[in-house]
Amino acid sequence: YKGYDAVGITTIPTRRAFKMINVVSALDMLTAIKKTEFDYLIMAAAVGDFRAEKVSNKKIEKSDIKDNLDIKMVKNPDIVATIAADKKENQTIIGFCLGDENLLETAKRKLKEKKLDYIVANDITTALDTEQNKVTIIKKDGTIYNIGLDIKEVVAKKIIEVCL
Repeated sequence: YKGYDAVGITTIPTRRAFKMINVVSALDMLTAIKKTEFDYLIMAAAVGDFRAEKVSNKKIEKSDIKDNLDIKMVKNPDIVATIAADKKENQTIIGFCLGDENLLETAKRKLKEKKLDYIVANDITTALDTEQNKVTIIKKDGTIYNIGLDIKEVVAKKIIEVCL
């Protein structure tokens, strides 16, 4: 799109007309992004905030467990914030924020805390399980762009037009 070479990094195996890197975990995704040269990073993934501290390579048998199975969870790294903390001058990083109450305030806070160039605020009531969406894009200088309700492919193109 727009003459750029695109690379998708995903945990969901998919075929696209551009290069895809398949990963298994949030840690794998962070590693893959760090190894990829980019001018623009569009971090639209909803990466899990937590992961199991220990992962078994074999089936856990019911007979090996007494009454309860306790799984200790640990925080995953905040991928977009980690990448943004070390970004180069020529790189632009676009993050996403999904929420409902106080969405714009939350998005503005995340934009600043994570040192992003743009953040795309998605309202949970219009973003999930629908064919359409509307978003608000906030630039680090405070400029706000409202993308009205449209099919998701059109909204995605408009996000790219604003941010690239």
